[in-house]
Amino acid sequence: MVHPSRIALLESLEDWFDEAKVLASLRHDGIVRVYDADKTEDGEVYIVSEYIEGKT
Repeated sequence: MVHPSRIALLESLEDWFDEAKVLASLRHDGIVRVYDADKTEDGEVYIVSEYIEGKT
């Protein structure tokens, strides 16, 4: 889930979804893969990305 405070900073939620689609098309060892981005029926925005084990 994307924190609501982050969503509030966006000028356009549609632009965010467009960027998520671009990220989903990228393939590089230094970029986490994005599989999906959408909004739930309750209006919660989420992004599904690759899990990478290790320290943050």
